[in-house]
Amino acid sequence: MPKLDIRPDRLERIPSRHFEYYSCLEDSVKTLTRWLGHDCELMFQGSWNFSFGRRGWFHKDWELSFRRWKFDWLDRIYGVKLTSRCTDVHSDLQMIGDELRQGTPVILAVDCYWVPWDSGFQMNHNGGHCSVVAGMDEAKRELTCVDGYFLRKDAVMPYDCLEKGYKGFWKIELNDRPSPAITPPRVRQMLLEQAQRFKKHRMYEQMAFFGSSISTSREILIRDEAQHQELGRTRWWGIIGRVADGRVEYCLFLRHLAAHLEKGEEALREMAAEVWACGEQWHLIKALLEKAALSHPDRQHDLFHDAADRIRRVALKEQQISQQLLLQF
Repeated sequence: MPKLDIRPDRLERIPSRHFEYYSCLEDSVKTLTRWLGHDCELMFQGSWNFSFGRRGWFHKDWELSFRRWKFDWLDRIYGVKLTSRCTDVHSDLQMIGDELRQGTPVILAVDCYWVPWDSGFQMNHNGGHCSVVAGMDEAKRELTCVDGYFLRKDAVMPYDCLEKGYKGFWKIELNDRPSPAITPPRVRQMLLEQAQRFKKHRMYEQMAFFGSSISTSREILIRDEAQHQELGRTRWWGIIGRVADGRVEYCLFLRHLAAHLEKGEEALREMAAEVWACGEQWHLIKALLEKAALSHPDRQHDLFHDAADRIRRVALKEQQISQQLLLQF
């Protein structure tokens, strides 16, 4: 079966552990859309977000819904629809082969422990890693993968590793849809939609409430000793990390808009840099909370208060940025 000629590509980000924030999945999307001759940055127009959600942050569907809306935008704007599949590895391998024979790649998810070119190979089970499948050799029992996160073009995934670490794949449906024209009215509309989301979810109030909560109670982050021992795997830390990454993604969205504007480009780039800085602050807040949770009780009070103060300040800064965006356009 001939291999598809796909070059790896990735999104510019604050460096993060890919198994925690799933940036490898979005890098796979970037690799695919570039191969199709599209951009993908407009799918991040809802990434600047902070909400406890209707059923709370601890609900099992929270992480799935957090990613799903990005793919909704990818479909609505660029005509690239991703559908997840996961039955058993042998049945899914037949489906992957069928897709490749039709000239359509897929995105594969495998436990990092069983990805030969991953830094966690046979060292730890730190979640899944995603890459694009560009070819299959049934005689050699291996897949050829293109990895946007590691910028690898011809990475080999043996069936033996795949069978042990398989987590599923995303099927891709393509519609002939040109990339949308980015004009000042279109930019204004997108920014207004963002402002409406802020108002609906009362984002800044929720950020301030979150800051006040952690300044008075460590139990909001650590419920028991088992969770304390597995800090890196708890839902809170992953969510705070995704809030941080969401700011970076929204920065990519703003930069993409700026690149297509003749008027207001510089102002939009400056605001994008400020959103990026907010993302860096959220990463610092996450690190502070981790340090506080693992510190001696005598030190926790000051560390939690420091993190809470940073949250309140970043909330104020983000509110100012959102107001500037609306005034500018």
